[in-house]
Amino acid sequence: MPHFDDGVVWIVVIFFVGYFSRLVVSYLSKKGENLAMKEDIHEITLTVESIKTQNTLLVEALKAQNTLRFAAVERRLQAHQEAYTQWRGLLSKLSSNDLPVQIKECEQWWEKNCIFLERQASEAFQSAYFRSASHRQLKYDGASARELRDCFQEIQRAGDVIRDAVELPILKDSRT
Repeated sequence: MPHFDDGVVWIVVIFFVGYFSRLVVSYLSKKGENLAMKEDIHEITLTVESIKTQNTLLVEALKAQNTLRFAAVERRLQAHQEAYTQWRGLLSKLSSNDLPVQIKECEQWWEKNCIFLERQASEAFQSAYFRSASHRQLKYDGASARELRDCFQEIQRAGDVIRDAVELPILKDSRT
């Protein structure tokens, strides 16, 4: 049987211990990396899910807000159209005995709808029905033509203000 020198045996033992130590260290290092990565992935996943949830809530809030805005726009357009119709009725009865009834109707309509009108349109509409009563009184009192004209122009201005408040986009492109 061959006889090994104690030095050679120690060298072989040291070599194997070193080799296995490196394997164990490498294995444990890789296991540590995997564990750290697993923890990082878990944190990243939680963060991504949190952001997704926040985005979903934000999108839903924006959708609800846009739905409300759309409904408000429709109601505003309707109110401006009704104000314009009321104003036209006022103009048509300006010299009629039915004017007080029309003024009362305008006032009642305004009280129910003024918040849906753009501020300038609301003020112009209210001024128009107030001035209508003044116009009638000015006629009976024998006011000058200039006073009557100025009063009438203010009443008439309400129509332009109401129309301008809801300036709608052109539906047809003029280039085609």
